[in-house]
Amino acid sequence: MPVFIRPAVLKRIFALFFYVGFCLVQSVFSQPAEPLHDSRNGKTYQTVVIGPQTWMAENLDYEMPDSWCYENNPEYCSQYGRLYTFEAVKNACPAGWHTPSEEEWASLELYLGMPEKEVYEFLYRGEDIGAKLKSVEGWESEDGRNYGNNESGFNALPGGIRVFYDGSFIRVGTQGYWWSGSMDIKTAWRRSLFADKTGIDRDLATPTNAYSVRCVKDQEE
Repeated sequence: MPVFIRPAVLKRIFALFFYVGFCLVQSVFSQPAEPLHDSRNGKTYQTVVIGPQTWMAENLDYEMPDSWCYENNPEYCSQYGRLYTFEAVKNACPAGWHTPSEEEWASLELYLGMPEKEVYEFLYRGEDIGAKLKSVEGWESEDGRNYGNNESGFNALPGGIRVFYDGSFIRVGTQGYWWSGSMDIKTAWRRSLFADKTGIDRDLATPTNAYSVRCVKDQEE
């Protein structure tokens, strides 16, 4: 005799399978780590182990010279962290942590599945890698779609930019930018994510612009 399952029960079953599947996929890429307590200002950050590295899962929010809240509004700092110039990020991270180098960004991207030939390419590359880094909410795409799945646990949010030449703040909600600790002569490397795209941009920026910072844990000798 055939067994009849009510539609509402089927819906719950499918939802459960989807949730379990999502958790299994995310666990392949990352595992939560011990929170980071910054003794300088008492702030605590969530952290995540992605491959061989331990990253902050939030943007840095430590007040220092050459750093700003978006539009100088502390409420933006609470959500997105502060924006820093390249000079500031050299000493911005807590003890035992540092601004990630180009090699460390590349290691993260490779672990998440970026083809090796694309890692050191210039500008937009790594289709779907950006989606794994982006938070599942908080991005304002033009078509209203969600282009992030946060499979990595990195939980990237679009904190925008402070522009050096006029001190203006732009692109919060639609774009996020993170410093690399590496320079190329007079410009510095950065990573960028966009609300309506799933890849990740690698390009050079004026060091006096201000962007978000994610610290990565020092490797033990």
